[in-house]
Amino acid sequence: MTIIKLVSCQVELGQEFKFSQGQLLWNELNHCAGFRGQFGGWVPSKQQAIIIGLWESSDAVNLFMESVHDGIYIRSDQGSTYKQCDVHYFEGVLSIPSLTNKLTQPTDPVIRIAFCRGVKDVERFLADQREIWNEKMGHAEGMLCGYVARSLKQHDYFIVITQWSSKACHEHYVKTIFPLIKLAVSPSDYIESLSGCLVEEELTWKVSPNK
Repeated sequence: MTIIKLVSCQVELGQEFKFSQGQLLWNELNHCAGFRGQFGGWVPSKQQAIIIGLWESSDAVNLFMESVHDGIYIRSDQGSTYKQCDVHYFEGVLSIPSLTNKLTQPTDPVIRIAFCRGVKDVERFLADQREIWNEKMGHAEGMLCGYVARSLKQHDYFIVITQWSSKACHEHYVKTIFPLIKLAVSPSDYIESLSGCLVEEELTWKVSPNK
């Protein structure tokens, strides 16, 4: 069971560089038991930083929070750079693999996060995601990988995270593939609230586990 930790920080104007430098210290995560990776970046023009962490279990996350987290947080001094920080935990329920052999090398990589709140028909949501959305996204040029996850606190709240090799590849998907899928699936029939954000990935924030 993969646990996805979603962190959203509203960074003070002028503190972006300091926040970003502090984020580099989280590379120490690579030695933590159960750590599977971390990545993130900036939501353009909103002073918002998004960080996504992947863990193999809730126990692994809890052990990290009780042992290593506070030391890194204090040394990073990121607490002085933002006015708000929200943390949410999700359980991974589906992966979205890339199904094309024409992956392009990341140039200006982006992360797309879709927030699906008030899912009234979970079975239909997961079936549509698995059989339609994942299939079509998996064949989209530049789609690297993705995750569908369910909130640990709200049973009807899901997120869909996809990573793209470039903003251009994502824009091509949004303009040519996304409208056709949305028309076929009609997600508004069983999802009360749909929203999302595009994150410009900071590659220096990426942390891989030390295997």
